[in-house]
Amino acid sequence: MPTPYLSRLKLEKELEKRTRILRERKEKCESYIERIKNMIEHFKIEEEKINNEFKDAVDAYNVKNYEKALPILEGVWKNLITLLHKKFEERKKEIESILGELDSNEIPKIKADLKEAEDTVEKDIKHSFEILDDVEGRVNKIVKYAVEAKIREMRETLASLKGYEWVNERISSVGEDIQSLKSLREVEQEAKDKIRKNIESLISKCREIVNIASSAHYNIPADEETEKRIRDL
Repeated sequence: MPTPYLSRLKLEKELEKRTRILRERKEKCESYIERIKNMIEHFKIEEEKINNEFKDAVDAYNVKNYEKALPILEGVWKNLITLLHKKFEERKKEIESILGELDSNEIPKIKADLKEAEDTVEKDIKHSFEILDDVEGRVNKIVKYAVEAKIREMRETLASLKGYEWVNERISSVGEDIQSLKSLREVEQEAKDKIRKNIESLISKCREIVNIASSAHYNIPADEETEKRIRDL
């Protein structure tokens, strides 16, 4: 039968163990709360589930229910990191898609920076997003320059042609994003297709004239090489 001294010693050890566990849970909760709050504010996270669960965990922490708060905080942190990784991948893929539409000597450096961001995302996700922000700014400048250059080119080569004044009207209202560049290319292709169609029509009419003249015993030379050069232009 244990003596009062041994019973008291056992109780003290049990209390010491419980106090240590409580302190560890409290410290873990505090660490999670600080990191989660920082991430939510920095990335402006508005997902209702994450914010509601975080509030529930903080409420439990404030009444010192660390046993309840800790697993909630662990789940919130996991979901938050998963969400940020998803957002990172979406932005990276969007940038890569835009790069596929561009022709610039800056692209190799931009791709290298995207690789650095991807390699860093696990250990420093904030830095990875900072790299993305910088890359996006540079890509937007390249797109803006490409749009401006395409507009100048189309005004000089297409909009100045008689009967193609509509080209200038179509390109005068475009923006400065990648979709605007795609729209310009579509207008350019539409104009070129119409020019080709008109040229083919003129060549066909010329052939008819040559055939009529031949049947009337007039000799009009048909230069096939000239026809080819016209089509190539």
